[in-house]
Amino acid sequence: MKKQRFLTVVILPMACFIGQGCATPKLRPAPLPDARTSGDGFVQVVEKEGIVLEVSQGRNPPGSGSEMVTFDVVAYNPGPEEVELLIDRAVLIDGMGNQYQSMMVQEFRSGTSVWATGSIFYERHSGGFGTTIPIAVPENASFTDRNFPTTAVAILPRSQIRGCFFFPCRIKNTTYVRLLITRLIREKDEPGSTPNTLRVTYRKVNYEFEFDVVK
Repeated sequence: MKKQRFLTVVILPMACFIGQGCATPKLRPAPLPDARTSGDGFVQVVEKEGIVLEVSQGRNPPGSGSEMVTFDVVAYNPGPEEVELLIDRAVLIDGMGNQYQSMMVQEFRSGTSVWATGSIFYERHSGGFGTTIPIAVPENASFTDRNFPTTAVAILPRSQIRGCFFFPCRIKNTTYVRLLITRLIREKDEPGSTPNTLRVTYRKVNYEFEFDVVK
C-alpha cells in the first residue's frame, strides 16, 4: 500500500510536468486590413490575384513539442478559370524580430519511423545561425501533413490544394508571429539570349498573416 502510494506521488507530478512541457501554445488570428477571420476564429484568410490562401495552426510532428510551429495552408481558386500558383518563399517573424525560413520535411524511413531533416534559421538577438534537430513524423501522416508545394501548380476552377509550412520557432517565447508568403505571377515571355529559349518575367504578390500566441 505504501509502495503504491509512493509511486502515485512520484508519477503524477512527473506526468503533469511532461504534459506541460509538450504542450504547444495556441495561435489565434490577429486583425489585419487585408485579412479576414473564419467564423470559428481559427483560420486567417487573404484573397489576392485570383487565389485565396487560408492559414491556421497545424499539428506539430510528434517529438517536436513547442520547438516548431506548423501552419496548415489551403490555396483555393474561386474563379471559373484555371490559375497557376507558384510560391517564392515563406518566412516567419516572431515578436522579438527573429526570422525563420520554412523547412522542408524530407523523409527517409528507418525501421518503422520516418524522420525529417533539420533546418537552418537566423536569430536576430544572438546575431548567429542555429539548426534544428531531426523530428519524427508518423508513418500514417496524411498528404495534408506534408510540405505545401513550392513548385508551380495549376489549380482548377473552384478547386483547392493544401499542405503545411514548418518553422523551427519556439512560439512559447514570443507573443505573436507574422507569416509572409510571397507568390510569383508570370507576366510575360520574351525571346531569350540564345535560340529557342524564353525569358520569363514574374512579379511578386505578398500575402501577410499574423497570429497572437495564446499561452
